[in-house]
Amino acid sequence: CQGNIDFVTDYFLSIVFNLAVGLPMVLGTIVVGKLVLFYRYNGAPEDIVEERKAHFFNRFVRTILIHATILYMTVTARSLAGLACRRTDDGKIRLMVSVTQECFADGHSVVFVFSLLFLMCMTIGFPVWYFLFLRKNKPRLVLDIDFMERYDFLYDPFRKSWKHSWIGEFLIGLVLGISDTFLGDSSIGQFVLSGGTFFTFAMISFILRPFRRGWENITMGIAFLANFLALLVVMLTDQIDPESTVIRVLIY
Repeated sequence: CQGNIDFVTDYFLSIVFNLAVGLPMVLGTIVVGKLVLFYRYNGAPEDIVEERKAHFFNRFVRTILIHATILYMTVTARSLAGLACRRTDDGKIRLMVSVTQECFADGHSVVFVFSLLFLMCMTIGFPVWYFLFLRKNKPRLVLDIDFMERYDFLYDPFRKSWKHSWIGEFLIGLVLGISDTFLGDSSIGQFVLSGGTFFTFAMISFILRPFRRGWENITMGIAFLANFLALLVVMLTDQIDPESTVIRVLIY
C-alpha cells in the first residue's frame, strides 16, 4: 500500500502518535500504584496507606511532567509548521514545510487554530510555568519532602546557582523546531542555528558544569557535542553532494 498523506492528516497523526507513545508510561504508573496498594498494603494501618497513596500520586504527576517535556519539541515543531506561511511563485500563500498545502484552505484553518493554542499553552506556557513555579516555591525545594518527591527532577540535578537549567530542554526544543520549519531547505542554516546551540550547550556542560554530579556534565557534554558533529556531517555531505540522501540522527 502506497500513497501520500496530506499535511492536515499528517499533522494530527503525528500529535496523536506522540501522545500515545507516553500513554503506557502514564497509565502504567496508575496501574502499578493500584496493584501495589491492593496486594501489599491491603489491611495496613490507614496512615501507611495514605502515605503510599501520596507517593504514587507524586509518581503520577512526575510522569506527566516528564512526558510533557518529551512532547515539547514535537508539539513546538508541529505548531510552527502549522503557522508558518509564505507566498509562492504562483501568488498563493502556502505552508513553508508543505508547498502543496494552501494556508487557510482544505482544513488548514483547523490546524492553524490548534497550532496557535499549542504554541501559547505548550511552547510558551510550559517554560513560563516552570520558571514561575520554582520561583514561587523556592522555600519548598529542599524543605518539603512531598514537594521534592514530586518535582525534584526539575531542579535537583543542577547546582544551586543553576537550578533553573531545566529550561534548557525547552530552549533546545524551540531551536530545533524553528530550524526544522524555517531552515528546512538550508543545511548550512540548520547547522549554524541548531549546531551552534548544541555546541554552546556542550561548552556549558564541560566548562561551567551546571550539574551537581561530575559524570552528568561529561555525559551531557558528549551528547550535545555528538549532535553538533552529526549536523556538521549533514552539512558537509550536502555541500559536497547535494543529490545525496543523508539520514539525520540526533542523539538528543
